[in-house]
Amino acid sequence: MDKSRQQFEEFIKFHMDDVEVNNKFETANKGLNYADPHVDIMWIAWQASRESLGVELPQRKGICHNEYESGYFDGIDKCEDVLIRSGVKIKNE
Repeated sequence: MDKSRQQFEEFIKFHMDDVEVNNKFETANKGLNYADPHVDIMWIAWQASRESLGVELPQRKGICHNEYESGYFDGIDKCEDVLIRSGVKIKNE
């Protein structure tokens, strides 16, 4: 399961009673959609909202010439890793 779908299901579970959640996450259309029409429309809206979410990180240019540049590039790399794991798209990849 991708990170975005996992976050979506956690969000829905948080906002529903345990009784309501039962069978809400059955999928349809080879896993692309949800069988429950209400959950499916929420999923479609969730995906659309994530499409516009993106971050442009500073460019990493050239070879590191000193410790400052090395730390700067490492910081950008670490930020990129965390953002990607959180489901955020990097615009300038």
